[in-house]
Amino acid sequence: MSLGIALALEQDFATSRGIAAVLADGDSGAYQRGATQVLRTTAEGRRGVIHLGATITDLSTQRVTAVADVNSPMSAGMLAAVNALAKRIDPRSSQFSTKNDRAWQAYTAAAGSTNVQTRVAMLKEAVAADPSFGLAYLVLAQLFSQAGGQNVTALIRSAESHHDAFTLLDKARFDALVARASHAPLEQQANATAKVLEIAPNDVDALTTLGSERFLQNNAAEGGRLLNRALELSPGNANRSEEHTSELQSHHDL
Repeated sequence: MSLGIALALEQDFATSRGIAAVLADGDSGAYQRGATQVLRTTAEGRRGVIHLGATITDLSTQRVTAVADVNSPMSAGMLAAVNALAKRIDPRSSQFSTKNDRAWQAYTAAAGSTNVQTRVAMLKEAVAADPSFGLAYLVLAQLFSQAGGQNVTALIRSAESHHDAFTLLDKARFDALVARASHAPLEQQANATAKVLEIAPNDVDALTTLGSERFLQNNAAEGGRLLNRALELSPGNANRSEEHTSELQSHHDL
């Protein structure tokens, strides 16, 4: 539950203009990732109601800068409460990629495992539980690519039939994936990546990808701007811009 809430919030905040969220293992991990704030959650179920609370702490001073909480009926599920909490913190946050708690649980199990075969199995279970779970397809595609890419094409064909049911952000990310996997013309790949940033302006992977694509298009000024922005969001890891300026960490006393 702890990891699952944090994963859902991380994705909910992807569309925020003022929050760039990333997971980290405790305050030391947050410092390494260049985070400025830590968000911690607590969850409690009582008399048919889920109470989900959050505190936001300034990492440098350890002072609480904001609090938020929501009450949601248990019948609606935990994800509904998480999505409501994200909206309470930032109205421009989005909804998590699935509304199916079983798919979310399988996705969380995949994220929490260090075994590649287990991660693949859990992600397949997630998309079986919810075939419109775009984020699970995307992470599965990343795993397949790291293993040589031989299964990516088949996965894309399977996911395309559910594309219309993906969230807006997952559609954009999936379209960018397809453009790269199909070796589409550079302009088409860059346009697809740019659409991701229209929805999720602090997506570091998209910033670094589009920055590189702009350099290949002989637009050094724009490429440099995008890569510098990615580095601003990821000061703790200049080699691979995956870090963000604020931190999501779910409280472990759930």
